[in-house]
Amino acid sequence: MNLFLKLYYRFLQTWSNATRERYARLVGVKLGKDCRLYSTNFGSEPYLIAIGDHVTVTKGVRFITHDGGLWVLRNEYPSADYIRPIIVYDNCFIGVNSIILPGVTIGPNAIIGAGSVVSRSIPPNCVAVGSPARVIGTLEKYRQHIYESFHTHHLKKSEKKDFLLKQFGVSPKEWLQFTLPVDRQWDRE
Repeated sequence: MNLFLKLYYRFLQTWSNATRERYARLVGVKLGKDCRLYSTNFGSEPYLIAIGDHVTVTKGVRFITHDGGLWVLRNEYPSADYIRPIIVYDNCFIGVNSIILPGVTIGPNAIIGAGSVVSRSIPPNCVAVGSPARVIGTLEKYRQHIYESFHTHHLKKSEKKDFLLKQFGVSPKEWLQFTLPVDRQWDRE
């Protein structure tokens, strides 16, 4: 990647969410209300992307509306393009470094796990992960998992740290002195 692109992407990371939203709309993304955009990588046809209300697009997410693999067949089909829209319905979460491929629809209330490659549409109220992404559960099952989890979002950073270290059986003072156990089995071969 050339220096200009590195600087450009670094610059985009400093934008506020409102600025990222304005940029998305400026390039043609149809964007709903109350979205959190941590990525602005909308590919070469951003005007073919529709994102509903209350959607989170985390860092590193890429929307790809066309299939560049046609290059292999370019001599045979000089004017062919495989281009499809991408639609993300309301109240979705797309995890870090996920890739959304052409023609995908992500149903309302869906969660896409980090690093997923979404090559097929995801139904509503589902959790999908992997490469290629596949449905691994329902939103209701995820809700139960969250219900049984820690509720620390309201805590200050230092309070959260102390709480979590205590939950995992380490006092903050012990954590400062923690060292990894030396296990060098890989050196014995």
